[in-house]
Amino acid sequence: MKIHTRFNYLLEHYGWSQQDFSNKAHVSNTTISKWCSGKASPRLEKIPSLAKIFECNVVWLMTGHGLPFEKDNNTIQEEGLKWSVVGDENEADRIRKAIDKTGFSYRDLGAKFDVSHTTVNNWAKGRISKKHLEQLCEMAGVTVEWIKTGDKVDKSKPITQSEFEELANSLVTTLEAADDEERAALVYSIRKLINK
Repeated sequence: MKIHTRFNYLLEHYGWSQQDFSNKAHVSNTTISKWCSGKASPRLEKIPSLAKIFECNVVWLMTGHGLPFEKDNNTIQEEGLKWSVVGDENEADRIRKAIDKTGFSYRDLGAKFDVSHTTVNNWAKGRISKKHLEQLCEMAGVTVEWIKTGDKVDKSKPITQSEFEELANSLVTTLEAADDEERAALVYSIRKLINK
């Protein structure tokens, strides 16, 4: 999912026009229009302040990883389930696909996890703990990354030295431009990604 799709989602979520966002971000309406159409992207160092305006997860806004309004690491927040990507498939749809891949009914799957079939029904709506999501993914033979983003991740392909250097330089630039609160949020998010 491209960053312009994430911007459009956030504008729709808040009911803001591009002009409303332009006023809040102190950026020209033309620039916002380019960001929302995918003709341009904000500078990396600007993203933390944009995430602050949107009150969203800065890592999600930068990369598309995680959830837009992730507040903690234990439960997928319901707000994130309203997020639709091209093709109208969202996290809840992919969770339902994972449940279907197990081959169990909701009642039988609930018994496997020692939860009620109503709980499994809530999973199918996207309300699932991190622990249960990881277990469901393992049972269904899919990755948590796929559930969250729809992207199939090839973890066997190592990152090249130049890709690593580009990423490291981008992170350094972003961290240098961030204020203390933004820097702390970025460091926390990066540590969460590393520890997954």
